[in-house]
Amino acid sequence: EFMATWKEVRTYILENYDGSYDEYSDSIDVFCAFQSSRSQNVLIVRRDEYVCCISSVGKINKNDLVDILSNDLDFCNIYCDEEKIFNLRYFARLDAMSANLIDDMIRIVALEADKIERKYVGGDEY
Repeated sequence: EFMATWKEVRTYILENYDGSYDEYSDSIDVFCAFQSSRSQNVLIVRRDEYVCCISSVGKINKNDLVDILSNDLDFCNIYCDEEKIFNLRYFARLDAMSANLIDDMIRIVALEADKIERKYVGGDEY
């Protein structure tokens, strides 16, 4: 079943995840804990007609970035923010949102970010 509005997406996430809503930025921060005692925060925001899941991985050197771009990105893209922190993100159209797609987006971004963080950053900062 599709969710037609950002409000429906927001409600689903807040009812099904350990998350908090920031009214000012109209975003949701979800805490994802793994069995390995590691964790990853995933920020979910609306960007025009898209829903975007974002998770920070940390600072990455140029050689590692080339390796990541060549070998480590399956569904997400990577970008560097103004603080020189690299982040993974996954976009999907709002009009295509379903519970399964939201679950997949959050899981994929959290797991991919954690994998890259472990392999290239070392620590669990984000």
